[in-house]
Amino acid sequence: MGNGRIHILLVEDDPQDAFLLRKLLAEDGANPLELAWVERLSEGLARLQKGSFDVVLLDLSLPDSQGLQTFTHLYQAHAEVPIVVLTGVNDDALAVAAVKAGAQDYLVKGQFDTHLLQRAIRYAIERYRLQVALEQSRLREQEERERAENLRHRQSYLAIAEGNARADVIAGIAEDVLDSIASRYQKIVLHYVRAVRAGEDRPSQSIRVFAAELASLRFGARDIMHLHLRFLDAFVDRFLPQEQRALSNDARLGLLEVMGELLDIYLKTSSNNAVKNEAD
Repeated sequence: MGNGRIHILLVEDDPQDAFLLRKLLAEDGANPLELAWVERLSEGLARLQKGSFDVVLLDLSLPDSQGLQTFTHLYQAHAEVPIVVLTGVNDDALAVAAVKAGAQDYLVKGQFDTHLLQRAIRYAIERYRLQVALEQSRLREQEERERAENLRHRQSYLAIAEGNARADVIAGIAEDVLDSIASRYQKIVLHYVRAVRAGEDRPSQSIRVFAAELASLRFGARDIMHLHLRFLDAFVDRFLPQEQRALSNDARLGLLEVMGELLDIYLKTSSNNAVKNEAD
């Protein structure tokens, strides 16, 4: 609504109906309205692409589009503009379907005056603004929940990793060696996440080999948690909170896979040692 004016796009192929609408809109001099008129849906789409409008008055029966698809085509292309559909006397069901599909309101031709027309236009704009504000508020709340959940996950990992002391093995590993291990962990988990999301085979062999190397270094649960924290920290500034949450959830499966393989190795080693001791 630049310069205090309401910019209206009328998509209507009947010149008489267009003339009547223009006349009705002009009768209220106290509220500045600016009307642009096109006769085809394709022309309406082109005008919306080039210009900024506050509302669209859309006839559902046009030379290049008929019925509900007229609305859905325009709505899918320009959902950022509120739409009031115009219908004939016998098209109430069609108009209601358009409203259910996202139209702000509908007017039946020949059954509205200046007051009803202008009220429908202003209500459509205000309802749309309210919907946008509510959606933005919902997204902000969701983002805050995602941030809180990400923080909770990180604190949980940190609590496990730190315990009452530093990680058992990582504390004694040279920084360059630890960086190399952390880099390999990152690649393996990312490969795992991509495989899960694409429905492909998980990199089980790579995880087994990596777990065997960790076992040779006597890595424990807290050590792996430190690796996982480094993995999460590497991506914390690259994604929105919701994306971080999705990555965190998917990566957790990779973490459990690595831990499971490492546990299997330790169990087998323990079992073999027990058998050996019995033999001795």
